[in-house]
Amino acid sequence: RMLEALARQFAGRINHHLNQAGLAATPGEAHWTPRRLIFTHEAVLEAEPRREEEILGPPVRVAVAADGSFTPQALGFAAKNAMPAEGLLRVTTPKGDYVALRRQSGGRPAAELLASIIPQAFLEVEPPRAMRWTAAEEGGGLRFIRPVRWLLALWGAEVIPFTAQTRISGVKAE
Repeated sequence: RMLEALARQFAGRINHHLNQAGLAATPGEAHWTPRRLIFTHEAVLEAEPRREEEILGPPVRVAVAADGSFTPQALGFAAKNAMPAEGLLRVTTPKGDYVALRRQSGGRPAAELLASIIPQAFLEVEPPRAMRWTAAEEGGGLRFIRPVRWLLALWGAEVIPFTAQTRISGVKAE
């Protein structure tokens, strides 16, 4: 009973993170045995979708001087977003004219994203009765209902390396 709830909670957290990253539109499935939590998904994308985002900066009246050059506010906005000042552009919004920039994001491989999504989802699972199974000197506190001896994530046949507190994923149990 408890493992079923944990497996569903684990799957729910992974599905949430996959959806947030744009890697999967449909949910994966939870499976469990007395000593294993398993998550499977048949339709995870190879990489996160590429996106272009527009980031609004200061109003043009503050960001552009009378001679047309950028003010320190505009230059600070560009620097804060790690973009050159030449990348700034003007956009008109219902609130007025603003300086903005466009940035490409996404495109990271799924295996790279899964290496952070899986341990995060595992650590977000809240067991109803849990104990700490690692020693304080090892980072102290992998909480779960049973000792965690082995973590494994596969992308096809490829092992996805990750760490959940003191446990490192791999094909061999510790």
